Amino acid sequence: MQISRGFLSLAVLSLPLCAAAFGQAQVVTGASASDIAHIPTSQLVAEHDWVSLATRLQDDHSPDTALYRGILFNKQGKYLDSLHLLEPLLPAIVSGSDRTKEKQARLALAGDYLATFRYQDAASQYAAIEQCCAQSLTASERDEVEPAAHLLPLLATAPAQTLETSGSFTLPMARNALGLREVEVFVDGFGSHWLFDPAAAFTMLSRSQAKRIGLHLSDQTVTIDGLTGRKMLVHTTVIPQLKFGQAFFRNVPAVIYEDQDLYDRAHSYQVEGVLAQPLLAPLGAVKASDDEHLTISNGPELTGGVPFFRDGIHLVAAGGAGAREPYVVDPGTGTSLLSSRYFDANRETLTSQKTEDLPVGENGGAVPACTPESVRIALGSDAIELHEIPVLTRPAGAEQDRFYGRLGEDALDQLESFTFDFRSNRFVVNTRQ
Repeated sequence: MQISRGFLSLAVLSLPLCAAAFGQAQVVTGASASDIAHIPTSQLVAEHDWVSLATRLQDDHSPDTALYRGILFNKQGKYLDSLHLLEPLLPAIVSGSDRTKEKQARLALAGDYLATFRYQDAASQYAAIEQCCAQSLTASERDEVEPAAHLLPLLATAPAQTLETSGSFTLPMARNALGLREVEVFVDGFGSHWLFDPAAAFTMLSRSQAKRIGLHLSDQTVTIDGLTGRKMLVHTTVIPQLKFGQAFFRNVPAVIYEDQDLYDRAHSYQVEGVLAQPLLAPLGAVKASDDEHLTISNGPELTGGVPFFRDGIHLVAAGGAGAREPYVVDPGTGTSLLSSRYFDANRETLTSQKTEDLPVGENGGAVPACTPESVRIALGSDAIELHEIPVLTRPAGAEQDRFYGRLGEDALDQLESFTFDFRSNRFVVNTRQ
């Protein structure tokens, strides 16, 4: 079988900036903060404007908003609350004529089931989405739905993942040949270094590592299209025991890739595994520091920074004005790029910059971009200054331009630290003094 290439986030490792710059996204309407009040709630959901949706629903608990509150809970990682609202609503939605609502409800439910280790239920929802709503899926939604619909049936009988931890801890990180952060992970006692990628949807492991450990792979395989167009054959497995720092997991579902599909020829580097969101989010607050340490904290929830949302294959942080300035935050990607939306909002300071064409538009079309010495990124009431980050000066396509940009490792490396608090859904950065 063949599924979407977007699931393989690691494919960006061997590609230049132009191919890794953005994920696929929803269409932007261009509405400003002043007229958000006039935008229908259904449109806020369609545009993935989660901050505006959260503001609107803050004090509205009427039955008419139950669907949208359930979807918002899913994006905030409140999966049981989301299930409580959405499961009773689904039969009536399915029997109705609004396929957009059905798609939105099923997408949220599928994510809820996957996050709570109900793999068969998640697979059923993703399969139903392909049946009812395939024609209306955006590219980013296809990247979420198609791989999961085919991979999850292979995990249908897998036991739920569990976690044992003695509390907060700190462990060292290292930089690999790609300039990305790694953490030492032990699988059934075998140690190896895995990429730190809190945005990745699935734990990943190379075939050679799986063989070395002696993991049992699924008899069935799934074929994935990589970003280069080359087909990749993957298995699934359930890792009996996995440990890093003081976190001890059992029954970890993972996707197994052939070694050559996780190999970066330009740097002669073999990816051994990926420490993904399903292993990081249950730990609480996850802080990566410029002294190359990863700190896990289960103390009081963080209240600073800006809200972030788990948006399909992205972690999306709200920008300065909040609702209309979303940034994808992706430590597993080496390169950053700011979109034409950022350029339009900062036109006065950027129009004098020299531009060069980057092949980042739809179908690889060239788009002019400038690379100023510094840019300011608003995060709530604060702003951070980043250096040498390209900015597109023209639209690159409606789906790409939904975000203000992607903050990859080259941007995050300029900070003293950054933290994802998966309990309060806050993204907090500290700048170097």
